[in-house]
Amino acid sequence: MDEPWLLKEDDSRSTETIHNFILFCEDEKGEPDYFRGLANKFTNIKITAFRGRGSGFKNITDAINYCKKNGIVDSISDGFIGDHHNVWCIFDRDKSRTSVSASQDIAFSSAVRLAESMGIKVGWSNDAFELFVLLHFVDVSKSETALEHRDECYERLTSLCLTMPNKSDRMIEMTSNANFNYCQLKRNNNFIFGIRSYLMEKWEEAITRAEYLEGQYADGLDPHEKKVCTVIFKLSKTIRELGFPK
Repeated sequence: MDEPWLLKEDDSRSTETIHNFILFCEDEKGEPDYFRGLANKFTNIKITAFRGRGSGFKNITDAINYCKKNGIVDSISDGFIGDHHNVWCIFDRDKSRTSVSASQDIAFSSAVRLAESMGIKVGWSNDAFELFVLLHFVDVSKSETALEHRDECYERLTSLCLTMPNKSDRMIEMTSNANFNYCQLKRNNNFIFGIRSYLMEKWEEAITRAEYLEGQYADGLDPHEKKVCTVIFKLSKTIRELGFPK
């Protein structure tokens, strides 16, 4: 069986190249389930997702070690991976409500810079992946400082899920419970069967909104300085650029 980064062209589609994206995802659910769903829109996009890899340096170290072990490097001497391999680390800032320190901010941005120096792309969010989910529903401005912490995203998404159109059967069942909250979608397969189909209808709108949000910040800022921001849309854009729609 071919290794995931050596997928061959499908003989029945000889003009297409199969692009495999290797994702190191912080969470068990959410990010990997989202991008597996997005890949299903294309004939030539494959997702190899490693779940629950944690955040920051742990996530990146896992990715670097995996790539070195499996020969996914352009330079043997320094282990440079090269962005054409489509290796992505996806993780959040995940600020604490009570103790946000300068050292934590620096660690977050330094982890992003380390990955980039090794040729790994990073889909980071400040503060959480749920900001990207929120952008499938509404525009967001950097001035909305309440969104600097993920709890606000959860609250807004809870309200939006209650009133969203075209609910899946799972979402109808979940939102009929008076105690429903968005965090329940992070468990089991609730993300896949609850909200993913709706997000897949809005994925290009999310790209536009997220790109506009990032554009509200000055060039040259470190990731931790972009306090309400996500660049996960760059992975979605790359998939769109390389993919052949079904």
